[in-house]
Amino acid sequence: MSVRIEAQSEPIAGYKLLDRLGSGGFGEVWRCEAPGGIYKAVKIIFGDLRSQDNDLIRYAEQELKALKRVKMVRHPYLLALDRYDIVDGRLMIVMELADCNLWDRFRECRDKGLPGIPRDELLMYMSETAEVLDLMDGQYGLQHLDIKPQNLFMLHNHVKVADFGQVKDLQGVMASVTGGITPVYAAPETFDGVVSRFCDQYSLACVYQELLTGQRPFDGQSMSQLLMQHLQLPPNLAPSPSYDRPVLTRALAKKADERWPNVCGFVKALREASDPARQSGSTSAFSPRPVPDEQQPTPIHGGVSLSLETPFPQSLSETDSFQPVFTPAPPEVSGDGPLRPALVIGIGQSGLRVLQSLRYDLTERYGPPEYTPLIRTLFIDTDSEALEEATKTRFEDRLAGLSPDNLFAAKLNRAGHYLKPRLNGRSLIEGWFDQQLLYRVPRVPQTMGFRLLGRLAFCDHYRPLMGKIHAELEACVSPDALHLTEQRTGLRRRTNRPRVYVVAGIAGGSGGGMFLDVAYATRARLKRMGYENPDVIGVLIVPPADAMLTPPQALGNTYAALTELNHFSRPGTTFTANYDDRNGALREQVAPFTRCYLLPGSAAGLNLVKSASPAKSGVMPAPRGSTPSSIPAPPARNATSGITSKPGSRVVPCVPVRTEDSNQSALKSYADAADLLRLDLFTPIGRVADEVRGRREKPASGLEFSAFGLAAFDWPRAEVVTRTTASVMRSVLKNWTAPNVKRAREVVPTWAAAHWTELGLEPDVVLKHLQNTLEATLGGRVEELISLTTEPLVPKGWRARLPEPEKVSLAVDRLVKLLGPPASPPKRELTPAEAAVHDAARLTAEGFAVELSVLGHALVEDPQFRFAGAEEVLRQFLATTDRLLTSHLEEAAAADGIAVAGFECLVQYTHYQRGMWKPTPVEMTEALRQFPRARHRAFIYRRLAEVYRKVREVLASQLAAVTEARQRIDAAAAGPDTEPMDVIPGPRRLMPPGCLGVHDAVQRFLAVPQLSDVDAD
Repeated sequence: MSVRIEAQSEPIAGYKLLDRLGSGGFGEVWRCEAPGGIYKAVKIIFGDLRSQDNDLIRYAEQELKALKRVKMVRHPYLLALDRYDIVDGRLMIVMELADCNLWDRFRECRDKGLPGIPRDELLMYMSETAEVLDLMDGQYGLQHLDIKPQNLFMLHNHVKVADFGQVKDLQGVMASVTGGITPVYAAPETFDGVVSRFCDQYSLACVYQELLTGQRPFDGQSMSQLLMQHLQLPPNLAPSPSYDRPVLTRALAKKADERWPNVCGFVKALREASDPARQSGSTSAFSPRPVPDEQQPTPIHGGVSLSLETPFPQSLSETDSFQPVFTPAPPEVSGDGPLRPALVIGIGQSGLRVLQSLRYDLTERYGPPEYTPLIRTLFIDTDSEALEEATKTRFEDRLAGLSPDNLFAAKLNRAGHYLKPRLNGRSLIEGWFDQQLLYRVPRVPQTMGFRLLGRLAFCDHYRPLMGKIHAELEACVSPDALHLTEQRTGLRRRTNRPRVYVVAGIAGGSGGGMFLDVAYATRARLKRMGYENPDVIGVLIVPPADAMLTPPQALGNTYAALTELNHFSRPGTTFTANYDDRNGALREQVAPFTRCYLLPGSAAGLNLVKSASPAKSGVMPAPRGSTPSSIPAPPARNATSGITSKPGSRVVPCVPVRTEDSNQSALKSYADAADLLRLDLFTPIGRVADEVRGRREKPASGLEFSAFGLAAFDWPRAEVVTRTTASVMRSVLKNWTAPNVKRAREVVPTWAAAHWTELGLEPDVVLKHLQNTLEATLGGRVEELISLTTEPLVPKGWRARLPEPEKVSLAVDRLVKLLGPPASPPKRELTPAEAAVHDAARLTAEGFAVELSVLGHALVEDPQFRFAGAEEVLRQFLATTDRLLTSHLEEAAAADGIAVAGFECLVQYTHYQRGMWKPTPVEMTEALRQFPRARHRAFIYRRLAEVYRKVREVLASQLAAVTEARQRIDAAAAGPDTEPMDVIPGPRRLMPPGCLGVHDAVQRFLAVPQLSDVDAD
């Protein structure tokens, strides 16, 4: 079970999350209540450390490495780290909770009319920061590498240095940079991938001038501009006091070794810089002013949102001047594919249903949202219940849950909030809103279907909402997003120019009240990002125009919304709004939308009936489409197996198809709208449709509504592919199992004989190995040892006398100890020679077994043999093995008989008594010579027979396995008993030219050279 990140949860035992303070590219920060009621900040890094996807765990691993570097550093001006844990793969860092950061303090001073933070106050902050940076450099050899105002926090008027995600240790003098630094403040050497011990000093000098004067030394608006300025151009120090410029010039030197020896030395030089105006008692524009108590930093809601990543590029003028800054857009890159960046904004419950249906469909086709970062979704609503419902997945209704990062709560406030004057002295509602309507807002604020309240919520949340939209636009136009989407989907790019879809139900309070403002505000934001002709498309959901089906208020909202849309779409009409004192003034003389779709909606689709979950019902929803139910569904793909089918093809679950229920009927219009967006963004249909529209003349009225329909032209692809594949595979399998008489006569015997010899299975080879083992154990040749023992006892000459019985007894005992007695009990203890030969035979048999155990598989894989050839080779091996096994056992039995006869003759002679039979000299000679030699042959041949017995067992097992596999493949190649029913094409059933049914289409595909020339082997 994955860890839950939400209010009142405890991802770390004892640490209860209260509210989210902020989020960025690396993760998010929550205020939490620690054990004992102490408030802390918890930083939760994005990415699962257990994942194999490097793109998903890059930030977490980078943060974890940095933590291990700084966990031993302690200083009163360093934001304290309490602990860090890895919970279900998520890295969580518990740290001290600050009041605000220097950027917040800077904005307070700007709001008071000051150019920035007063110099004396700022130098105090710089001194405290310098202490920490020099401590990290001098004692620990670390560089922070991300010094910026958002990472310098304040706690009771003192600085706390934080955010160590980029910290690097210096290996010797320099270390490499892995990326992730903020380029606005980065030292020149970091752009070359190198870190020096003077990087933080350079960054702090940039921060100092910005916080003092409101202008940065390098004010480039793009990455290329900043790169050129940091590396080649001198800093713009004109805004700084003249006495600070020499100090800053040295701190901002391009060469690292030309800067101040340390950060404290840099700050000390700033303090010692003379100010002629202050010495003469006069007042200068840059002389420090006394800071009253109300200008001192104050806690913000008990804590501050820790900045996880500074948006780039973002200049000071973009956030604090009264005129927006227009940055150039990147050069257009086009291709022949369907992909383009897009942001889909859903407003109200109708917009939510379309977003959920779209996300479900994309997840089903291409994987989770991380696989298609080119398409971003954002849901806006004033209703808390709708926002909570948006995160829940309804599999039975094909609705995906949205991530909390894709939600924006534009909640209404109580009446008193809107009556308060803003910085310009006017309230938010002055001049356009009926104040009496405020008092109709319930205790739990809701729009109650009033469009005016929906627009009020938009105006109230304009700045954070536009910040969210800006961030989503930056994310979708990122080159990395385009590259990753191409990789994951297998589709190619169309353009890198973004498109925004505004999806709203204009009959409701939120959708009807916000859709025009969202469209115009988004157009203005796209222009600020450098896109001169913003592409904003409206997808508007309207209720049935029937008073019996639609409440009067919904009809009135729809009529009013369409009237406003018609008015502002007329040529020469100007849309004017002033949402905010800063950068909130809009003036547009174009229509809000490039084009509009009007789609019918259903109130039933907004209030769905609760139904059993898939786990309880056992039935998953059938994919939408026109695939005939008679076509076998392919098996579901393993989540860890990678792409096994064409990207974008739908994977059909092997489950019973249920009939369409009431929820699916109610959701059909919203699913159709989601299909429109998917076809527009992921298929060639969108590209072709845009090209056709581009060739048409635009209407003079300026207002153009579009409609669409889905006509199902299909052909039985699954049936044709399945039957074609089955036919090809049956042909291949038959070729694998069919016997080849000519090959069996010509190839198999020769190969079998050669391979038998190659494996060393010839009896002479095995006998020689056993004989060598025996002689090595005995310490000499067997024949010589036997001769040394028996020849002195052999009678010589025709008058020779028989040897003495005692000498014969000693010789027999010596031979038995060497070679063992004949016809001995099987459980007797083996002689050393017998044991050595037994072990050698066993090891030889095991070696043959290992080599022969893969013979069947290797033969089947060899195109010369396959199953029939493999069986023939194994049968010939078995026949040879049986022949050798039988012959060697017979030879061993014969040798045993000779050995027993000689042994009995010698034993009887050693116990000779008067009156007993006495062997002749000839018989004695034969017994002495034949007994040891026959005994030697007997046990050698028996060990050889044991080797072939083991070989036979392995060969028999291999033959049985190959035979069973051949029989099973024969059964599979036989095919079904009855031919599948042919599919007759209908009016919208597409078939290849000249094909009357599936059978004809299969034959057409089988005739394709690539299929007809398939290597049957």
